[in-house]
Amino acid sequence: MKTTIWGSDDIITFGTKLSVPFIFPLPFFSAPDRARLSKSAAKALDEAIPIFEHHLAQSRDAPKISDLLNEKKKKEYLANTSSGCYRLHLTTELRRVPGKRYFSPIHEHIDQTKFELLNDWQMSDAAFKAFRAHVSRYPGCDAKNVVLTDEEKKQRGDSSKSKSTVTHVVISAEAVHAFHESREKQVSEEATTCIRFYNERCEKFGTPQGFGHANGFSRLKMTMITLWSAKFPNWRSNEDEKKTGDPECPYTDEELEEQGMGMFFGGGEEYPGGDDHSGGESSGDD
Repeated sequence: MKTTIWGSDDIITFGTKLSVPFIFPLPFFSAPDRARLSKSAAKALDEAIPIFEHHLAQSRDAPKISDLLNEKKKKEYLANTSSGCYRLHLTTELRRVPGKRYFSPIHEHIDQTKFELLNDWQMSDAAFKAFRAHVSRYPGCDAKNVVLTDEEKKQRGDSSKSKSTVTHVVISAEAVHAFHESREKQVSEEATTCIRFYNERCEKFGTPQGFGHANGFSRLKMTMITLWSAKFPNWRSNEDEKKTGDPECPYTDEELEEQGMGMFFGGGEEYPGGDDHSGGESSGDD
């Protein structure tokens, strides 16, 4: 509960199986429910979602997730992702424990120049949060508010002194495919209970501000795992590095052979993960 609403079974189903693309049963980013939005915010959300989904429906040349990343992260992505699969987490730079790999959501590694204008009208912060949460249901998709410059505001005839924003989005080929297939998993009972508990605590005590808060739990910024960590001796920074085994396996192929563990960690049916992982083991807050 400390950092995620997902249980162990959810992590296996939604966090590590890349061979079966899915639409998130919950938004990747947390946001207020539509029922809690003001009338104007709900109206803005209801106008923005059909525009976004129209783009999903009509897109014919959306880039793959790998092509949305900066050059360094693209090399890492391709070096560790099997053909026909996609990845939702990549390593992030943290140096707390030598030898460990820390994983953060793919959203954090998307090249900001890949975002394109979707709506040229402003949404309130609450409406945008709800919209971004909806967009994040689709793998590799994200939204951001872009603040207009004074010159841009002038060209639009906007004379307000407050900041004005427009909405940009990024859409992946994997998201387009998932949208057309309409694949969606059901939320587990464990996750549903956790969400209800979190909402009830927020209503009673207010939204907590971080770790160590007096309310006893931390704010959920994302509904998926926020950070995974584990030792991955086979993880490669690029495809030029020697391949020593399954990127997410804690052993090299040579170590497995020496220990006679190939039947358990050799991929395929007997190893529930094989090459079809998106990050690694939970950081301990399952």
